Amino acid sequence: MKEICLKIQADKQYLKYIDDVLLQTLKLFNSDLASRFHFALHEIIINSIQAAERDNGKNDNTVIITVGKDNNEIRASVMDMFGGMKETKEVSKKISKERIFEENGRGILFIKEIVDEYSWELDDNGSFTVHIVMKIDDKC
Repeated sequence: MKEICLKIQADKQYLKYIDDVLLQTLKLFNSDLASRFHFALHEIIINSIQAAERDNGKNDNTVIITVGKDNNEIRASVMDMFGGMKETKEVSKKISKERIFEENGRGILFIKEIVDEYSWELDDNGSFTVHIVMKIDDKC
């Protein structure tokens, strides 16, 4: 498995750097699908940064981003300590197609349309991790 792991501060000032590194990594994995997968991953990272802003320094503001390629899949996970989406009702509301034109909530809908698998988990310690997977032709 080819994999890269970034441990960053959840701060918008680092977003351009993070985007550049991740996009170049994804292009190495599969140039045809890199920009689509990157868009989905970017949306998840933005959600973590926004959660950090709402958190106001109560928790560790570190975000851990892992991206890897294994056989015919590109996988990514984004983990933070901001508590994530705690209630299933809230998640369902956020991904409804009726919210496509609202300011918030569209990212999850886009992610689910782009990737083949989308899941999230909230641990008892407060860590929230989002996982995405995209099937690819194994060219590299």
